[in-house]
Amino acid sequence: MNTSTIKIIEVALKADPTVSLVLRNKILKLARNGVQEPPDEKPSIIGLRIYSRDEVAYLLGGRSTRYIDQLVRRGLLQKFIPKGNRRPIGICGKSLHAFIEGN
Repeated sequence: MNTSTIKIIEVALKADPTVSLVLRNKILKLARNGVQEPPDEKPSIIGLRIYSRDEVAYLLGGRSTRYIDQLVRRGLLQKFIPKGNRRPIGICGKSLHAFIEGN
């Protein structure tokens, strides 16, 4: 199938609010039928989020903030320190998700 036809299908699917992202990707994969096109989607925002100690404690099953501090000291979670600052403002989402997944 021509790339312009695939682009038209993609735009039409994006305009339809009833079509989920997963279904849209499946339809586009079928339409491409082996044509490889690099994805132009934005990177996942999950790893870019910064969580407070309280949020992390809640997400880990109602743990205490002291427990979160212990995980940071053991190197299982990573604090986020913005450029130009000396003090951390929270826990990196990337390290939190890696900890939850067991990586």
